[in-house]
Amino acid sequence: MPIQQMFLGLGSKSEAEETISSTTTDLVLATLFGNDWTADIPKILNINSGVTVGGTSGNAAILVSTGLVNTLVINNSGTITGHGGAAGSGSGAGTSNSGTPGGDGGDGGTGISVVSAGDGVTINNTGTISGGGGGGGGGGAGERGRMYHSGLGAYINVSGKAGGTGGLGAGYNQSATSGSDGVTAGSGAAAGSGGDGGDGGALGAAGSNGSQGGYTSTASRTPGQGGSGGAAGVAIKNDGATWTNSGGGTYNGAYT
Repeated sequence: MPIQQMFLGLGSKSEAEETISSTTTDLVLATLFGNDWTADIPKILNINSGVTVGGTSGNAAILVSTGLVNTLVINNSGTITGHGGAAGSGSGAGTSNSGTPGGDGGDGGTGISVVSAGDGVTINNTGTISGGGGGGGGGGAGERGRMYHSGLGAYINVSGKAGGTGGLGAGYNQSATSGSDGVTAGSGAAAGSGGDGGDGGALGAAGSNGSQGGYTSTASRTPGQGGSGGAAGVAIKNDGATWTNSGGGTYNGAYT
């Protein structure tokens, strides 16, 4: 056999392996593996113990990108955490007869988003994979009231008190926080008290709804509704791809 044929193909890779050994965010696997992502060889991603991979600004902590060729194995011994949901805004003063509502909390982020399966994705988890917690909804404004102004000789509108801000959802570099209290109108006030903001959710849990604003006896109007709590983020999101799971690690949030 000619020597050229004996050595033909010795430079070809049999697999592509990447290891994450320090904290990183928004890990896109097509970028990490480069040209190997679409090469017809198995891919292996190792996440070392003590390492955190986090999601920020609406991104998944790890994106299993489209275009994967052959198989991918993710060996996670570290911590993978989606972003926490934003706090819902408080209502501000209730200047509307129909009631000024609180803002909705932001949704929690995804730990691993699988959008491309190639010939198959396997996730071996001996660490922790978490979706982010949803943000708490903001409190609604108190009912807009009416009171008699003796100097004007007429009734005037009195704004309802402002609702409290919702809490932050737990996530990468973010702890869950409680919602703030609405502004209290006080006994006998012409306007209603603001509703309390809802609490942010723990990892993989929804945020709480904000409270409706309070009523007043001086007008037949409507207090503001509390904002909705943000949805729970999922540990592993299957976006039309198939994957298998093993390892017996910890999950916060749904995985399918």
